[in-house]
Amino acid sequence: MKKLISAMLAAAMLTGLPGCSSGKEAISEMPSAAEVSSSEAPQPKENKDCQSVLDRAAEEFGFEGVVYVSQNGEMLCSFAAGKMNAETDKEISVDSQFCIASLSKQFTACAIMLLKEQGKLGVEDTLDVYFPEYAIGRDITVKDLLTMRSGIPDYYSLESNTTPEYGEEPEPLPFEVYAAADDYNNQKALTEWLFNQPLDFEPNTDFEYSNSNYLLLALIVEQVTGGDYRDFVRENIFEPLSMNDSGFIDDVPDTSRLAESVTQLGLAGCPGVMEGAGDIVSTAGDMDLWLSALRENRLISADSYSEMIVNYSADNSMNYGYGLMPVDDGGIQHTGSIASYRSFDYANPKTGYNYFAVTNNADALTDDISSFSQRIINRTMSE
Repeated sequence: MKKLISAMLAAAMLTGLPGCSSGKEAISEMPSAAEVSSSEAPQPKENKDCQSVLDRAAEEFGFEGVVYVSQNGEMLCSFAAGKMNAETDKEISVDSQFCIASLSKQFTACAIMLLKEQGKLGVEDTLDVYFPEYAIGRDITVKDLLTMRSGIPDYYSLESNTTPEYGEEPEPLPFEVYAAADDYNNQKALTEWLFNQPLDFEPNTDFEYSNSNYLLLALIVEQVTGGDYRDFVRENIFEPLSMNDSGFIDDVPDTSRLAESVTQLGLAGCPGVMEGAGDIVSTAGDMDLWLSALRENRLISADSYSEMIVNYSADNSMNYGYGLMPVDDGGIQHTGSIASYRSFDYANPKTGYNYFAVTNNADALTDDISSFSQRIINRTMSE
């Protein structure tokens, strides 16, 4: 068992699967678009106003974790509070590491766009190109995975919104998926399960948030590159941006700076299960570097970024692009949830404004992290 798993799951033999939980609580976020909207992009207020708003919101919401707000590479305000773990009194700092959960999907989508720019894949490629054993894959594209419009059921939910035309409830996850297995065998068991499930709807006719889409995208990155997905992200995103404090939940080399979840990771702690969908560990500083590079087109072209932030589900109540949620003010955002980790990020190319919040203790919040974040974003940006 890898270092992070042994550090965080010493006693994690949960119900449902051997060593793993299959409950929705592990990662069940359906991110809603922030109520940040105007025809003219607002401007952040002065630093002292930002800090005052942040401090008041943190107190009101009972927030424990880290918040980091910047504009054009300069910090406007920050906040850190809470404990690193339940066993010690070590305090969380702005430099603490956290699992960022589904914010990881932004990185997976960027990896796909990097490969697209290199001419190594196309978003209109059908899945049978990469998974010839998947019969339905000939009707599903890479773009359908990116936009959550594939109809593939969510292996984390185990509850599908089926219609009379499209199949039955998915079967239970295979017992082979458990904490003692390695990446390869867990992913093999998961893909075999997925490829034998009915679709929840005909591809590209509806939207349904499904972590399965992004696991498959990570596996496509591996097929195209002939290497490990994590190595590709390190070499093509982390290293060029000097994101030196970022890594992956399965192989964090040093857990001393990791703010641990106050509840067990469950299925998220099984090696390889969260690859591409929620596996990244990072810090506020690194996330600020990432958000700036993404909106400034320093990793992918302006055309690729523009393609990522289109709302491909205008027929749905949720805005969704490629691992990002476009907001009416021209910004982008996403939320994340694994065990008691909650995360939220937002960036606006018009203003150079970045926002990142993360907690390892969701139980302490009096409301969800989206509402908390919306309060700060709205009030630190003047009309």
